[in-house]
Amino acid sequence: MRWTSHAGIAKLTATLGSPITSTSANRPGEPAALDATDVATIFARAVTEGSLLVLDAGRLAPSPPSTVVDCTGLAPRLIRRGALEPSRLRAIVPGLIG
Repeated sequence: MRWTSHAGIAKLTATLGSPITSTSANRPGEPAALDATDVATIFARAVTEGSLLVLDAGRLAPSPPSTVVDCTGLAPRLIRRGALEPSRLRAIVPGLIG
């Protein structure tokens, strides 16, 4: 689950009354897209097919990647180190693996 700090997306989610599922707007190992044009270029096929809708909320400021934790197993496992330092995360989740 991801919590957004973007006011426009937070308002959209509140208006819908349900969560919005999304991923980072980049391919693995590639830099994040920072605007709608970048997203539409990177994922042109999905946009053309209609399986991806791109909401233009303006240009985003670069930011550290999200920390990703897999909570589907017996113990939470760190999948990707991101903005949240592992030491801080371990203080909250002592059984964290990875």
